[in-house]
Amino acid sequence: MEEDLFRALCHVEHLEQLEAVQKERRKSMHARVLTAAFQPGKRDSLLRRHQEHVLPAARQHEGFKQVLLLTDPHTHKAMHLSFWETQGHLKGSETSGYLPEQLAGAMPFLAAPPTQEVYEVEIEQMPQSGQARHARVMSGHTQPGQLDEAVRVMREVFLPEFQK
Repeated sequence: MEEDLFRALCHVEHLEQLEAVQKERRKSMHARVLTAAFQPGKRDSLLRRHQEHVLPAARQHEGFKQVLLLTDPHTHKAMHLSFWETQGHLKGSETSGYLPEQLAGAMPFLAAPPTQEVYEVEIEQMPQSGQARHARVMSGHTQPGQLDEAVRVMREVFLPEFQK
């Protein structure tokens, strides 16, 4: 009987820890990644729209942290990364009409509607504003239950190498 009670208490404690982790993750910074192809000859117009409309509108939203716009002039591919304090702030930018409005404004410059992905920000290491001019984008999948190890390897192995 004591063993059953011990297991039940451990199970409850585990569930409470899991709920705390999930609650903390909902609070952690989130990123929206929009990927699209821009029309040939429309890159400058897309950049101008971003500077004049997207950034000022984003700054008006609670929880907005920063945005990056990456373009490849050779492949005509663009990636828009916006960073939000919490998942709730990110979702709020969708339900408020901000995201649909900005996407509609960008469509004249895009070859097709963008794809959207949402991520939790596990590591944030940005150079001082204005110093970076090129970016390397790495994407991959982790095995179930291996995310913490992948983040550790990025912090301890890759990040020091990138900083050299």
